[in-house]
Amino acid sequence: MYIETIKREAYHSQDVLLAKPHVVALGAFDGLHKGHMQLVHSAVSRAAEAGISSCVFTFPQNPSFPPYITSDDQRIKLLKNAGIDLVVMRSFTEEFKRLSPREFFERYLIKRLNARMVVVGFNYRFGHKGEGSDETLRELCKSYGIGITVIPPVLYSDKPISSTRIRRAVEAGDFTSAADMLGRDFSVDGRVVKGQGIGALLGFPTANFELDKDRIMPPKGVYATKTEVDGDIYMSVTNLGGKPTIKKGIELIETHILNFGKSLYGKTIEVSFIKRLRDIQTFSSKEELSARLEQDVQSVKEFLDK
Repeated sequence: MYIETIKREAYHSQDVLLAKPHVVALGAFDGLHKGHMQLVHSAVSRAAEAGISSCVFTFPQNPSFPPYITSDDQRIKLLKNAGIDLVVMRSFTEEFKRLSPREFFERYLIKRLNARMVVVGFNYRFGHKGEGSDETLRELCKSYGIGITVIPPVLYSDKPISSTRIRRAVEAGDFTSAADMLGRDFSVDGRVVKGQGIGALLGFPTANFELDKDRIMPPKGVYATKTEVDGDIYMSVTNLGGKPTIKKGIELIETHILNFGKSLYGKTIEVSFIKRLRDIQTFSSKEELSARLEQDVQSVKEFLDK
């Protein structure tokens, strides 16, 4: 899969970014939840039917957006697995925000992305201050002879699935609802960095995991998790916010991976949250802490081995 990033209007001197025609899926796609994935799968299938390539046009995560559910790397991985051929990420700059619906349509969908069909969600908005709706897009597509598919809402508990609902579920620690709407467990990814080594001294080495402060997270606590390392999945215990270590806006969380003895420094791992085990506690001795950690490990084994 090819990935293109457009940082500013002058980034490409030529008008055409894609020489060949594409089916283009449009949206922010934060979370890539079940509703998003229905849209993505529609773009892939329609591209296959037409014998052309599929493309997702979206935006990199930005501090001006609501706290994000999935990182750019996670979204790219999910889109690749879904069969998307190309991802184009356009920085959400002030310049871009000022484009009218028609300017966006003509400059990007027609000139740069060579769209032969577009696929959007039922509540899609575009252009300056969201002036354009799916109806606006229908009219523009009709005038240029481009096909359009509008995906209806996918419901959960009789309401449309949305990134906002998923954020609320994660913040409440409701991983069941979050997973039901996402179509997979809620997870975070990041690069392992060196910590203080306290866990190793207690017999429970941890992967100290960089966490972006702009990412949505569950409440502080100790969690049963699953950790993906180089494509393999391991049971794990994750401590979130127990002794927060802040370095330049980055909070570290600690994950003890069961039956794992390799060094992970510098590697990117992904931690999926399954169940809250307990609140953060203060212990009077290292022995008491070690005993509690052993109980946590046993709890994870009992829960995840079911």
